[in-house]
Amino acid sequence: TFVAGIATWALGIAALLFLSVTARRAQGVMRKYVALRVAEASQAEALRASENLLARTGATAGVGGWELDVATQGLRLTAQTYRIHGIAAALRPDLATYIGHYPVAHQARVRAAFDAALSEGRPFDLELPLATADSPPRWVRLIGQPHGEPGSVERLSGVVQDITQTKNAELALAEKHQLTLLVQTTGEGYWFVDTQGVTTDVNRAMCDILGRPREEIIGQRIFAFVDAENAAVFRREIERRAEGHAGGYEIRLRRPDGSAVDCHNNATPIFDTAGQRIGSIGMWTDISARKRTEHQLRATSE
Repeated sequence: TFVAGIATWALGIAALLFLSVTARRAQGVMRKYVALRVAEASQAEALRASENLLARTGATAGVGGWELDVATQGLRLTAQTYRIHGIAAALRPDLATYIGHYPVAHQARVRAAFDAALSEGRPFDLELPLATADSPPRWVRLIGQPHGEPGSVERLSGVVQDITQTKNAELALAEKHQLTLLVQTTGEGYWFVDTQGVTTDVNRAMCDILGRPREEIIGQRIFAFVDAENAAVFRREIERRAEGHAGGYEIRLRRPDGSAVDCHNNATPIFDTAGQRIGSIGMWTDISARKRTEHQLRATSE
């Protein structure tokens, strides 16, 4: 009986020890599980924060992403890509529908770029105009990168960036360059003055008409190049420009050697982007030869 009691006691102790070890293991497993779930939640929160940051950055920079599933021809677009193209977020456009958002004149170029990427594994980088129903015309940069071997590309991914401001600045600069080139190479004289009649710029032809180098003209008032009689003509025309009127008139300019140059000037007021008049531009033509011919004809008729 004593031996049986000892055995029972030992069995109870063993059971308690087993339960204790099992409980500790269970607690350890539970702690690990909880820690794993916390880590997953932290990672998910970090991922959401990263995605939100990426979305805000993309919106600020005007950059969106896209991915093409080659098998289904389905496109996955980011929120910014939807906004740039003016596509409703509920839509899931295929490649053909997406290309259709670009102007008809440029669709073949876009389609050719996607075809070359799929068949030859060739990346592309295009600058394209884009017109949407809800916003003014804009410019975008469309970049695509194939993934896989040429002929067996599995997917295409890339970015689209709104480059409207940059492109407009480039176009304005090119237009300004062309205008400057035209002004500097034309046979007509161009004379720019401010609201006080002070010269701000002249082209080469105007320098020839006035018989002076450019540095002797810039900063001078227009009255420095006429006599008293023709100064009155200038004052009258300055008043007309101040009223916002364009118009043409004849006037006689004086050169440093004392010779006179009969000219016709087509003058136009210049306004800034706020609508304030900042001066005027004149397109000058030397009509001295015509005046001499007219004078000779009158003398002959008399």
